[in-house]
Amino acid sequence: MEGLCGHKVLLLWTWIISLANLPEDITEPSTKAPEHHVIIVSCTHSRRFHGPEIISNTQHCHGGDTLHVTVFNKHFENKSTTYDVAALYNDKAVTGFLVFLLILTSAAVLQVIYKMYVQKHVHKLRTSREVNENTTFQSAASPRSLKTLLLSAGIICQITTTAGQWFTASSPLQCSYPIKLRNEINQTVSTKLPAKIEAKLPPNCKDLSTDYTCWERDRVSESKLVSELEPFTDYSCIGQIKNNTDTIQNTTAVHVRIDCDFTIINRESRATNTSIALSWNTDSEKCQDVLHELDKLSYDCSCDPFNSHQRHWTFVTATVNKQPPGGTCHITGLKPDTDYTCEIQPTYNNTKRDAKQTKVTQRTDVGVPEDIKDLKTEQPEHNVITVSCTYSREFNGPEGKYKARLRDGVTVKQHESKDCKFEFKDLSYSTTYTVEVVAFNGRFESNPRTKAVTTKCMCCSNQYHCLMRPFEHSLL
Repeated sequence: MEGLCGHKVLLLWTWIISLANLPEDITEPSTKAPEHHVIIVSCTHSRRFHGPEIISNTQHCHGGDTLHVTVFNKHFENKSTTYDVAALYNDKAVTGFLVFLLILTSAAVLQVIYKMYVQKHVHKLRTSREVNENTTFQSAASPRSLKTLLLSAGIICQITTTAGQWFTASSPLQCSYPIKLRNEINQTVSTKLPAKIEAKLPPNCKDLSTDYTCWERDRVSESKLVSELEPFTDYSCIGQIKNNTDTIQNTTAVHVRIDCDFTIINRESRATNTSIALSWNTDSEKCQDVLHELDKLSYDCSCDPFNSHQRHWTFVTATVNKQPPGGTCHITGLKPDTDYTCEIQPTYNNTKRDAKQTKVTQRTDVGVPEDIKDLKTEQPEHNVITVSCTYSREFNGPEGKYKARLRDGVTVKQHESKDCKFEFKDLSYSTTYTVEVVAFNGRFESNPRTKAVTTKCMCCSNQYHCLMRPFEHSLL
């Protein structure tokens, strides 16, 4: 009996000692949850662990609402401190849910407003076939107008749209209009005037039209229709893709420049001794249909001597009359009896333009020789007269020679020579003669150059006889 009681006393004493060696409790515990699935626990402890080791234990069951923290000294563990972590999880969950709900609500409101805006602008479209719901299409409104709508409605503070953005709406449309539609359009520019631009839309866009507007380089304030474009000018043209009067989208800019090709076809050429008249027609493969409308088209004419060493006779002038589909030209001041090469130069807006043509070779008619400038006479003997002259040799004809005539009022003596040198012999003494010299080209004579010359008296002893010799000679 005594042994049993002693054993019980020993057990009681052991329990009392064990209680005395428990680690002290945790004080000032705190928790925080920086992320949805993370909890950080911190606490303050007296560090009286009453044992050889210091170990903090935390226990948390997955999906539970409490967290248990104890301190262990290798032999004994103190009473656990309990933390309520359900509130931490709930705060994060509620916050995340509210953010998600806000995003979802904003998206729904944006979609409703967008649908209302799209339906307002596409209600006139008529379908030739039904398109499935949620058809992807490009809005008839530009991204800028959509942004303005949303901003004015107070739904967003800023929206950024790019050419690659797509919109979705539940509305039966005739075809799909992605924002990148304009990159799928094949634009073909004609090579002739009046200009034409053909925009080939995707196959499912059948009832749309494209109207183009063009601007001349450096003159963007002045627009023109494609049919009004002029040749030899650079334009930038943009098309508006329309359904009836509603503009769906603009095409990319296309460069347009059409240079007319001119072909000069000579009809006729005529010549006088100092002029050449030309007439011609103008053809153009690229601009034939608008030649009569080209007010800035004009022509210049020129005729140059076939032999470059020849010179123009006088100042050359050209008078041009534009007579669509060609014109006429009268060139004056040319040199007689001369071969000329003539051509017509098209000019547009005061700039020379290339032209295919066969140059005209025309010879002017024979003209009148130029006048003799200087005429000299001498008397090497009493009854001999020599004549010479200086000449430019502009005979203006196929031949070139001189004629000298000697007149005494009754008789006429004439000599011809290729050189302007003549001699008249056996003349009457003391007689006044008129010398006349002309240039001759085989057809025409120049104006005569004249000079009076009196022969000398022959020396004799009988003065009466000397004075009477001219009288006697005239009676013969």
